Amino acid sequence: MPPLAHGALVHNVPASPDEPIKVFWAPHPAPPLPLGRIRLRWEPATGSGWDVTAHLGLATTEVHLATWLAAADDWPRLVRPTLREVTELCSALAVATAALRVAVSQLPTTDNLPCSKAAEAGSPEVGTPRSFPLPTDEDGATDNQEFWGYREMAAYLGINLHAVHARGSRGSLPAPDDTSVPDRPRWKPSTVRAWKPLGQGYRRDLHGNPPDDNTTG
Repeated sequence: MPPLAHGALVHNVPASPDEPIKVFWAPHPAPPLPLGRIRLRWEPATGSGWDVTAHLGLATTEVHLATWLAAADDWPRLVRPTLREVTELCSALAVATAALRVAVSQLPTTDNLPCSKAAEAGSPEVGTPRSFPLPTDEDGATDNQEFWGYREMAAYLGINLHAVHARGSRGSLPAPDDTSVPDRPRWKPSTVRAWKPLGQGYRRDLHGNPPDDNTTG
């Protein structure tokens, strides 16, 4: 690793062991690992080989994921299965979390319930909307600790991943809050919620923009 590098942030873990693990250097001192991101560090082992260490970013901290002692020079083939499993699991959990937030935000208020049901719901008075707090991650993630990528954006908007990429290429998404990884912009949830997507009361035929393919809204 370069002398001033704190480690290497994993950008992509290919399915084939013959393909390299794509990383970019983390500066020293390194900022906290974002949620779901992995940092690798390797140093010469005593005798021969490499001591490789992986850390995983959680909502409020980072944890030691794994260590491979005295790994051979082809150690990327050794660590690849672990890294791929963890990155795919984190991606799936992020999509599920975003979908759950959307579902919770669309729950009915007591305005839609009969008086007796509203009373059973524990509302102080009929007609007062109930408060449904948005779920957080295990450690109580905040906007400063969690970002959404294209997958979470697709789940939030209710469209497919291809349509989100198409909107991003046209500049039809909000300005990202994090552009540290090339071609992988990320947004704070508060940025997305405050943004009004094009297509809600928007006439594409008047602006000369082609409609999204396979979108639902």
